[in-house]
Order: sequence, then structure tokens, then C-alpha cells
Amino acid sequence: MLTKNLPEDIILVIFSRLPVKSLLRFRSVCKLWYALITDPDFVQMHLSRSLATNTNLILILKRYPKFLYVDLNVCKQEAAVELNCPFKSPIGYRILASCHGLLCMFDDDGVVSDFRKEEVYDTFLWNPSTRTHKKLPFTLVEFPINSYYAHVTAYGFGYDPTTDDYKVIRVLQFYPPDGFFDDTKYIVSEVKEVPLPHFVDDKFHMTIGVLGGQLSILCNFSEVCVELWVMKDYGVKDSWEKQFSIEQPSVLGYFDECIRPICYSKKGEVLLETGPGVEKCSGALVLYDPHKGRASNLTPHDSRHIVSIGSLISLDAKDGAE
Repeated sequence: MLTKNLPEDIILVIFSRLPVKSLLRFRSVCKLWYALITDPDFVQMHLSRSLATNTNLILILKRYPKFLYVDLNVCKQEAAVELNCPFKSPIGYRILASCHGLLCMFDDDGVVSDFRKEEVYDTFLWNPSTRTHKKLPFTLVEFPINSYYAHVTAYGFGYDPTTDDYKVIRVLQFYPPDGFFDDTKYIVSEVKEVPLPHFVDDKFHMTIGVLGGQLSILCNFSEVCVELWVMKDYGVKDSWEKQFSIEQPSVLGYFDECIRPICYSKKGEVLLETGPGVEKCSGALVLYDPHKGRASNLTPHDSRHIVSIGSLISLDAKDGAE
């Protein structure tokens, strides 16, 4: 057996390079492996490596009322696995954000609609990899005087390293009974100029994003091509590198301002989100292979999605158990 021939620290290094799905199976091999894989220090070690190497990425799709799971190491439409959502609601749930493999979910109506003082909306954390979840305690909203209802204008979910905990934030706007609101406040933040790469032709539409943890820009030269650039060293102009160019209309047809890079697959393909104006694959997720210059649809039209990371973090309750 592996544990008899190798030191424990070497075993942990090997385990840290394995996907979550394999590690979850290996817990049942023996008591020692179970203890190693479930140890909080190893859980953090595995997560840190996944974040540093941009590996173990997963795609969560919502095709009402179902949730589907796609391993981006495999990245095939037929590889999608249906998830059993542990939460039941007549209006359904919406995934708002992901952090360290945990999905933050609200009642769907609690995000898109107004709510009044007496109404309560549930908030859950869910790790679809470990099939565990946690219902968060309801925080009573203190309404200002003369305010009757509120609207969620923004939300956030993330990890706070100072407290070693996760935080959910909702930004509310309050309204009086007549529906008018005039207490407007502005947030001013510092803006830093970032140099762009040198282009032969400066007539293009630019979309800014993050790809593989690096600043990216997608330059759409209308009806000619689309170029993807990433900044390898943030703030350094000479560190811009062109990743690929998609010729129009041969690959995706004609389009304008309608695609966005999301992440890389393990095979080096780029997952692209297409808008309604893309001729050949409108409103779908597309895998583009920059080496072969080919694109294939990963999802059908109008599927909600979020990219997450597979992690071993376990929450309070197992899916299917109260």
C-alpha cells in the first residue's frame, strides 16, 4: 500500500495534485487516508494549490428547475451531471456568487424583487463537490423611519482572511410608501490608469475581464477578427501577450461586442460566453480551441452559469439530511 512505502508528507503532496472527485472516493480506502484527506490543514493545502494553478475548475449550470455540474477538466456537454439541490422553494433559488468552491444562494425572488418588513428570505451556502450545505441565520433588516420596503441593489460573498471566515453582504435601498427615494449617496474610489498593448489598428471595441487570474482584454475588430490579450505582470505594458485571434465569420460567424472569456479548461481551451448577437451560437457557452481554431457549443441557449472551483470544504449538513 502507498502509505507503507512513502512518508506522510510525500503522500500529502501527491494528494494535493488530485481532483476532488478522486479524493472523496479515496476517503473510504482506509482510516489513515480518511484522516489525511479530511484534515483541515490538507483541505486548505489542496484549495491553495488549486487556486494557485487555476485547476479543479467546475461549471455550475442552472436550467430551471435543475442544476448541472460540468468538470472543466473534461469539458464536454455530455459530461454534465445533474445535481440534487438540497433546498426546496416554490420560487427556486439563484446562485449569486462562488468562493473557494462554496456557492452562495438566495431565494430567487429575494434578489430580483422588492421586499417588505415582514418578509424573510433564506440564504444558503452549498458545496456541490462534497454535497454539504449550510443554512445561514436570518439577519433582521432594520428599516429606517418612514421606509416601507427595500430593494436589493447589490450583493457580495467572499472570504475574509483576517477572521478566517466567509461573509455575505447585501446592499439595500429603502423606499417610503409613495415609492420615491431621494437620499442619494455616491462612493468615490481611486482610479489607476493601465497601459494598453500596441495595436496596428486602433478601431475596435474592447471588453475588460479577468482570465486565469490575469487582467484580460478582448478586442473586437468589427467583422474582421477578435483578439484576446492578457497582462502577465499587472501594470507593466510590455507584459501584454496576445493569446489568440478568432477570425470572423469562419468560426463564430459575425458578431459585435457579444463574447466574453470566462476561464481556461485543463486542455488549454477557452470558455467563452456569447451574447444574443453572435451569429452561429447565440446566447451559449462555447469552448474555443486556439490551437485548432475550432469552437464547439458546451451549453444550449439561455443557461445561467457560474464558474467555481472544486474544494474539500465541508459544511454543517449533508445533502439529503435535515
